[in-house]
Amino acid sequence: MHELPNDIIVNAVQAHHPHAVDLLKRLVACPSTVGHESVAQLVILEELDRLGFDTEQISIPDNISADPAAGIPQQSYDGRFNVVGRTPPTGRSRLLINGHIDVVPAEPSTWTTDPYTPVVDGGHLYGRGAGDMKGGFAMALLALAALRSISSELVSHDLAVVSVIEEECTGNGTLASLKSGVDADAVLLPEPTQLGLLLGGIGVTWVDIRLGFAGGHAESSDRLEHPMDVLVDVVRELANVERSYNVAPPSAFAGISQPYNVNVGIVTAGNWPSSVPSSLVLRVRVGHPGSASHQDVLAEID
Repeated sequence: MHELPNDIIVNAVQAHHPHAVDLLKRLVACPSTVGHESVAQLVILEELDRLGFDTEQISIPDNISADPAAGIPQQSYDGRFNVVGRTPPTGRSRLLINGHIDVVPAEPSTWTTDPYTPVVDGGHLYGRGAGDMKGGFAMALLALAALRSISSELVSHDLAVVSVIEEECTGNGTLASLKSGVDADAVLLPEPTQLGLLLGGIGVTWVDIRLGFAGGHAESSDRLEHPMDVLVDVVRELANVERSYNVAPPSAFAGISQPYNVNVGIVTAGNWPSSVPSSLVLRVRVGHPGSASHQDVLAEID
């Protein structure tokens, strides 16, 4: 195939751009947090059908946690699925576009508009997941539609597109996809990167830290070990772990001041203002070097 002139590509993209914006709006309007991905997945399925792909729903087995590469499931996989679209193969797929449909929860009080009502303002589309990463689907499928309109031969063979669940937590969506045979010689992840190429990645381990205390009436709080005092010490020690991970990061992270972050996302303690809490729970996301296993991280945190 000869190199395509830029103006032909640009014209084709512009012609399909309105549909891509509409697709992104429809995806943003689906609150696809963990456990609620199916409606958005059906939007992707419909779009892949429209583009002429052979489509399929791929279930995630409940026993996937037995795989050493799996994360700990957040809830049942009943009724939840990945979506894959394929062109007719002449052999092994040469290119796989992999994206995730799940989004992290939104706190409406921090938004100026409803997070699941897409809003276009100043040339930007706002809404939960518009950037990470439903915009990636809109871009990738816009590119495929544009190429297909130029010549059906450009996207006729050896291409697959997969939309997975649980990228934001376990990674089990992509793992289930791989185990079902969805793979390729090259994989494109249309995540938001400012068009930069990512040359390295980090490991992520979720950790729950649970501590027990005697508890008691507030009258005796000056004589009891208080979870809030211990919380300060625990957070300080987690910061020391974070610093140790960032001493000599790989060259792929040059220019990034701190590639590994240890984030305390949820703290829970007590159930009554006049009682000293008898428990303290920290839910922590530990970013760490990929060379460290989950077991290594858990041992260090412990």
